Amino acid sequence: MRLNAICIVSALLLMFVPVLAGAQIQSAGSGPWTDSSTWVGGVVPIESDDVIIGSGHTVTVDAVASCHDISFEDDTGRMALEDDLYIYGDFYRYNTSVNPFYSGGNLWDAGVDMIFTGDAEIQTIHN
Repeated sequence: MRLNAICIVSALLLMFVPVLAGAQIQSAGSGPWTDSSTWVGGVVPIESDDVIIGSGHTVTVDAVASCHDISFEDDTGRMALEDDLYIYGDFYRYNTSVNPFYSGGNLWDAGVDMIFTGDAEIQTIHN
């Protein structure tokens, strides 16, 4: 009888515990990934967060970083890679005619990787 009560209480608690999902974090301006002022709300993205690079912003991955999905608000958003970026979801280019790693010069340093490392069977680069 006592075990049943414990199971019922545990089941009820699980019903009211929110599923921890990442936030959607947008760039507030150009700057280093690790600088909280680069991000709206001052929160540096982590592996569960979806990232949006804003219009005209260039976000520089200046140290090993991670996110879930990453996308660009329009065709003027850019990303510079100076260190590895671990992506746990998908990568969304704004469109096929724009290279988000180029802005008058290459923004992707040699030896640096964008690493798809999520649990999904398929991760995609869209557009």
